[in-house]
Amino acid sequence: MLANPLEDDRVRIKVLDLVHRTVIGLGTLAIVMGLSRVVLGTGDWRASATPIVLVVVVAVSWILRDRVPTGLRAGIVLGSLLATACGALLFNGITAPSGILLMVVVVLGWLVLPGWALLAAMGTEGALFAAVAWWNIHHPLSFLSNLETLNRSPVVWTNVGVMYVLSGLITLAAVRVLVRELHDRMLRISGSEARLGAILAGVHDAVFIQDLSDGRILEIHGRCEEMYGAGADVLRGMTVEQLSAGAPPWTQVEARGWMERAQREGPQSFPWKARHLSGTEFWVEVSMRIFPLDGIDRLVVTVTDIDQSMKDRERLRSFNTALEARVQERTAQIRKEREAMEEFSYMVSHDLRAPLRGIDGFARVLEEDFGTALLESGREMTTRIRRGAARMGRLIDAFLSLSRVDRIPVKTEEVDLGVLAAEVVDEIRQAASGSGGKPVDWRIGSLPSVHSDPDLVRQVLANLAANAAKFSGLVESPIVRIDRIRRGEFDWIEVVDNGPGFDASQSEKLFKAFSRLHGDSVEGIGIGLATVKRIVERLGGAVEAEGRPGKGATFRFRLGATVPGDRTGTELPVRS
Repeated sequence: MLANPLEDDRVRIKVLDLVHRTVIGLGTLAIVMGLSRVVLGTGDWRASATPIVLVVVVAVSWILRDRVPTGLRAGIVLGSLLATACGALLFNGITAPSGILLMVVVVLGWLVLPGWALLAAMGTEGALFAAVAWWNIHHPLSFLSNLETLNRSPVVWTNVGVMYVLSGLITLAAVRVLVRELHDRMLRISGSEARLGAILAGVHDAVFIQDLSDGRILEIHGRCEEMYGAGADVLRGMTVEQLSAGAPPWTQVEARGWMERAQREGPQSFPWKARHLSGTEFWVEVSMRIFPLDGIDRLVVTVTDIDQSMKDRERLRSFNTALEARVQERTAQIRKEREAMEEFSYMVSHDLRAPLRGIDGFARVLEEDFGTALLESGREMTTRIRRGAARMGRLIDAFLSLSRVDRIPVKTEEVDLGVLAAEVVDEIRQAASGSGGKPVDWRIGSLPSVHSDPDLVRQVLANLAANAAKFSGLVESPIVRIDRIRRGEFDWIEVVDNGPGFDASQSEKLFKAFSRLHGDSVEGIGIGLATVKRIVERLGGAVEAEGRPGKGATFRFRLGATVPGDRTGTELPVRS
């Protein structure tokens, strides 16, 4: 009941400052009037002594207000008013107009003191008033005989007027601050409400404020009219049931469940199928929370139109379903084609090898048993038959090797390309020894380590190195260099030869099976580079070629990032 009504300390200090200044000014004026009465012989100097001391104390506390605590300053101001009132009553009895200050002390104490301090002030005031009354009752003073003279003195009446005005102005000062602060707060609240209303009006969503007991809509904001096809007057008082699809799970029962969950667990958010008043249904996202408004818990519901996104999601789901079916269909088709390829490979490896062995066998028997009876042209024909059968056998082996690339399981481990390249070069050099060909100058740079399949990488290096050795052998001093270059985050491995090279416009044909740019002038069947491309792509890399006629050729490939730390292989300048 006695709690301070001013919760804002800023306002409380403002009231205290105004009262403080008023007490100093009008207290000084009252002292001057009291002293005038003493001079004219209608007053007692003792009645002015107390106010003089108190005004001095109050003035000093005002000067030092930045150093004096607010509570102490309030006590000094109210104590001075209380002492002034009791002093005047003591010397002038019940005729003292300063007695009205007792009421002012109670009012101001209620405004600037906490409840317990106000109770203490009121107790002190009651005790002092009782003491003064008891003293005057038992010890009447001489001023009783001067009442007639006092009533006829203009100074007395002026003094009385000043005291009444002082009391009124002090009260008015406090009330003025309170009224002004109340007016400012009302303006701020009104402005805040206007801004909030403007913000809510411009919100892209619909906002409902509903009664928690029955779900009725109390207020609407935002895009409610655009979203539901009716204005505030129509929507106000409706329930969720009237604005929902109306069939489970979008009925009042489910809505009530969400409301209870928001009360128990806090804010909730969920998709909901709403209904336009024209009957059209659409998807919305509902967010609800409990919020106190005017001291009453209300349900604040924000509704976002997500109909288009839900339709897009449904189309995407349908597309994914269709795509999954197509993938399964295509996978089944690829499986059948793979099985057919495996059957074809089996047929090639078995059904074609038998006739080839027969052809080669009959030609060999013909040479061995009837060689002396054959003419020179006949012996040449049998040789060509056997050479063709052998070439056909190599073609079958190469074709089977190429077809198996996609079926070989890939195992990943750390592969030192420097060591691997040195081993490949040694194998090629040993295979070429004794053939009478020109020795190749092999130059192996510092190669990195990679994470890949060692067997497949070996086959790539072997095919490229053998191809380079074969074509560099067509020049006087064959040279083959195996090294690496850095491009971005990848290491590329280069195999460079100084052979006859090729036309750059024909580079794409190099990696096609059985495609040979140099015809039969160079031994080979045209499957090695196609195998390289198939393996590198299987390992997730890339391969390319560049060259110029008479300037040699460069084949390079990449497999992926190098091993952390970039551990390199051994740099081996190898010569045949």
